[in-house]
Amino acid sequence: MRVREIGNSILAGAFALLCLPISVAPTVARAAEDVTCQLDWLPSGGKAPVFIGVVKGFFAEDGLNVTVKSSRGAGDAIIRAATGTADFATGDMGTLLNARAQGAVPVKAFFSVYTKLPDSVITVKGNGITTIKDLVGKTVGNAPFGGEDALWAAVLSLNGIDPKSVKMVSLDPKVHGPMLASGKVDALIDWATGAPGFAHVLAQAGKQIDIIPWANYGLEGYGLSVFTSEKMIRERPQTVARFAHAFRKSLMYTLAHPEESGPAVKALAPEVDAGFETENWTQSVWLIDNEISKRDGIGTFEPALLKKTWMWVAKSHGYPIDKIDPEQAVDRSFLGE
Repeated sequence: MRVREIGNSILAGAFALLCLPISVAPTVARAAEDVTCQLDWLPSGGKAPVFIGVVKGFFAEDGLNVTVKSSRGAGDAIIRAATGTADFATGDMGTLLNARAQGAVPVKAFFSVYTKLPDSVITVKGNGITTIKDLVGKTVGNAPFGGEDALWAAVLSLNGIDPKSVKMVSLDPKVHGPMLASGKVDALIDWATGAPGFAHVLAQAGKQIDIIPWANYGLEGYGLSVFTSEKMIRERPQTVARFAHAFRKSLMYTLAHPEESGPAVKALAPEVDAGFETENWTQSVWLIDNEISKRDGIGTFEPALLKKTWMWVAKSHGYPIDKIDPEQAVDRSFLGE
């Protein structure tokens, strides 16, 4: 997936929204409320708005003292939100829908971040692979238990490609870059947000990265979103509303000031490289600022696209389409809709 310029129209529109009053916004001074935000992975530039919100004081302005915590995947983050060990969490919308299909998970999404999915083919420029049809007869690496095999097969089938015509090999994520750089695999299945890391490895071998998003081949849906528990929504709606308001402000600020993304992450996670995390954020921008978010607005869950998100989850996991109602997995009341 590629870096795209930030659209002035979406920024202008969103900043205008920030000036509108929120009915549950605080009107009197109060002591800051302590809340936790559970990331769905380790600190990274892709989650920069959360860090910007803390470092720039946007959460504090809305009366929140946010502690950012790491986890090992969206499933872990969702469990922590469901059990109340985290007040808020970030994660993939498809993972939430899958979790709700498996059982009564009392967690809902209230803010969409990615309106396009980051799943992509990562390959090398000049190797003859420019479309997914070019992968026929090629060797493609994927992480073991990456959860994308069934989805990938569905995307291939949608485009008239027999999944068996593409040789898939299971690889430890740590060797993805070296295997691609050495030519031992022709391409990788991964998220486009990891492009900076792959690009650095390829550059050492004198090669350039090329990214083929599945979104260009029919994969539609919501990706990264912000979650909270149904209990939080029921018992502390003002807290959720203030978090949503501050997060929106943080997100729009980060889009307008991408150079501050990496340093903000490093301020709370000194072990990261600020420059690398700035690249990571920049690589995420097109997933957020695109024709879909321009049409529907930042943070929203448009019903038809939400249905498509669930359709792909159901297809990849073999669920009947009526197993759940995806509308039950979102709460739009904190976006002024």
